[in-house]
Amino acid sequence: MKPIDLTGARARLAAATPGPWRWAGYTNGRKPDVRLETVLGCGQVVMGFERWGFFSAQPSFAVYRSEGWPGVAPEPGWGNLHTLHELAEAERKAYPPTLAAVGPTYDVRPEGPERFYYRYDFHGIRHPDASFIEHAWADLSDALAEVDRVEAERAIFEQALVDIVNGRWSDGEHGAVERAHKALSARSLPAAKEGAA
Repeated sequence: MKPIDLTGARARLAAATPGPWRWAGYTNGRKPDVRLETVLGCGQVVMGFERWGFFSAQPSFAVYRSEGWPGVAPEPGWGNLHTLHELAEAERKAYPPTLAAVGPTYDVRPEGPERFYYRYDFHGIRHPDASFIEHAWADLSDALAEVDRVEAERAIFEQALVDIVNGRWSDGEHGAVERAHKALSARSLPAAKEGAA
């Protein structure tokens, strides 16, 4: 089994607001609130929710106060919360640039000065926190599959080392693999240590 490439997952983790995160909010009164926030610090908001029309809601994400400055790259973290609608409008107008860069990914993106969308369907939000949330299931599945692969290979290698140390393999292979066994034992391999005892 080939190793699983976790480069994309690592990049999404590095770009997202540092965790751990938790759900928080307020359920009483006329204006209840729910948000995803950081556990540490003062509870930095990762994602909030705002009303959208009469029957819907939309997520809001934090963008640094540098929005609107030409040439400034978007970053997650402390800053003003902007709704998906605001990000979409900024993307349509291509201004401010930091908001436009983290808005929704539309199915149809015709070029032109008006940047008019014939269809407003989108699949994906480019804000780093939104991307991290969207890919969390797949990234975690890949990471756990890679852990399973490494554990399976380690179990096979450990058993082979135990067999060599106990003299069940030929003498010609014994020296080189016994050196590998000693090196791995220093990194804690319980099965190999028990077999060698």
